Amino acid sequence: MLTAMVLLSVGYGLSTQATRFWQFVVLWGFVVGAGSGMAATVLGAAVANRWFTEKRGLVMGVLTASTATGQLVFLRTLASAATINWRWAIAITAARHCWSCRSSGG
Repeated sequence: MLTAMVLLSVGYGLSTQATRFWQFVVLWGFVVGAGSGMAATVLGAAVANRWFTEKRGLVMGVLTASTATGQLVFLRTLASAATINWRWAIAITAARHCWSCRSSGG
């Protein structure tokens, strides 16, 4: 999980410095994609299978719904920041992930 959060933080942070379209594609397509792939549904399935013996489907549904709800709230905040400067919106995301890495013990 820590590796996923670090990849997300690095990908978001470096994308604020991208000056060419291909740099943005590489950072978001590979670095951020790998990080989010490690942290998303795979993590939810691991949690559900390890800690819940009954109603695993319900747990997966709740975890998936919480991810979608968080995105609705978080993306609205980023959209507001992006109206000022798109680099600030990405910098806010990178800072959030760095804070998450720190609070998870990394």
